[in-house]
Amino acid sequence: MLRCDNSPARYLAAPTALMCLLLAQGLAPGAKAQSIDTYIMVPLPASTNVIEADGTYNSSNGFHYTNGQTLPSTSNDNYGAGLRYTRYMAIGDHPIAFQISQSATYFADWQSGGYNEKNYPGMHTVSASNTNLSMLFWPYANAAEQAYVFTAAYLIPPDGSYAPNKVSAAYGGWQGDAQIGMSKGFGPNFSLQAAIDADFHGDESLGGGTRLAIDPTYRLQIWANWDWSNGLRTSVGYTGVVGGAENPYSTVNGPIPLDYTLLNAERQNLRAAVSYWWTAHLMTSLEVSGTVQADSGYTNTIGTEAKVKFLF
Repeated sequence: MLRCDNSPARYLAAPTALMCLLLAQGLAPGAKAQSIDTYIMVPLPASTNVIEADGTYNSSNGFHYTNGQTLPSTSNDNYGAGLRYTRYMAIGDHPIAFQISQSATYFADWQSGGYNEKNYPGMHTVSASNTNLSMLFWPYANAAEQAYVFTAAYLIPPDGSYAPNKVSAAYGGWQGDAQIGMSKGFGPNFSLQAAIDADFHGDESLGGGTRLAIDPTYRLQIWANWDWSNGLRTSVGYTGVVGGAENPYSTVNGPIPLDYTLLNAERQNLRAAVSYWWTAHLMTSLEVSGTVQADSGYTNTIGTEAKVKFLF
């Protein structure tokens, strides 16, 4: 049985201890702002403001490492809430938008190797994620052809509640992301959208002279949307992630790589969403997602996300 505790000496003394720390890093949900929503690639009119609030629930289990080693009886459940503000403008004929988002997560339950980690630092508390600042730009937007080329840049400073040896929704280093995608409509009801992005991470401190480097993460997202022409919209989607290998290293006499079992971000998810526009300014939506394959980490994850969006 793998048991984690909060003694700092454990994290420098044994590979098992470092596994516990890396496991704790993986409890928080993945990046949300870079996750494209249905119809988000169709720009809104200039001067439109959007406020969006969301609530999430994620349940995960079936943990294993990249070398195939399985950690039995391991699971976690967490709840989240977020707020996003977007302002649409235009530069000539090109739509542009600026966006800021912030979220927080409550870690409700964590089982590690069959042991209840309820006393692990950060459990049963609310932790703030890092603030996500982004700019969206459409180099091509043709409403008549229902064709849009979408680009986005994200900057995420380490301003959240991250602390070494603690479960947190925040990452302990700077992050940046570049994204490009396209949306195309086919008639009045059906549309497809797809996007790829590359996420880059600065190193974060794990405490005790140990730091974590993460390889770039690359993500493909696809949505197929159907507009029922009465305010109701339904969508099915896919997300595939590669890269993101975690590489801990010591800075005491180094940097010296630590040859321990590692994790990465590689996984495939299926998504389904339904939304309804109650008025021209108010929309609610529900998305359900599930992991169908994961190279390491939690191999079975079910997530739900409910949103309320208000335009003014």
